[in-house]
Amino acid sequence: MEPEEKEALALLVRKANRLAAEQKLDEAAELLDQVLDRDPGNVGALDVLGFVRYFQGDAEAALECCRRSLAIEPEGAYALKGMGICLAELGETDEGIAALEKAIALRPDWADPHHDLGVVLLKAGYHERALPHFERAVELSPKMKGKLRLLMAKLRAKTEK
Repeated sequence: MEPEEKEALALLVRKANRLAAEQKLDEAAELLDQVLDRDPGNVGALDVLGFVRYFQGDAEAALECCRRSLAIEPEGAYALKGMGICLAELGETDEGIAALEKAIALRPDWADPHHDLGVVLLKAGYHERALPHFERAVELSPKMKGKLRLLMAKLRAKTEK
């Protein structure tokens, strides 16, 4: 692939990522499908498409994107994080927890997998295990404090009984 085409595809992935952040999921998916038609092994496109499919309510399609990404880049923390939440959503909680823990091991200073692992643990009823992950997420990304403050207070009250 020519450098110009690679750069054009990278621009499309960045644009799709912005659209996904704005919740314009269908538009983002369209762009990502175009990228993947031209470059099926584009890890960035696979990762963002996994995010999009998950938030479109299709955890199975999202998981497939994560698996494709990890086949190319086995240590991809973003794909592992996505895989973790997808597996948990699909009822494979222990496998989801393991994938999220691996994402954290690869990128310990990234708040998102801590947050997501806290959510998965909370849904699975592991309140005491969830709290430290929420606390770490807030420590790493203070903007999460507003969103998690009340939840963490409730968890602390539960675990201190």
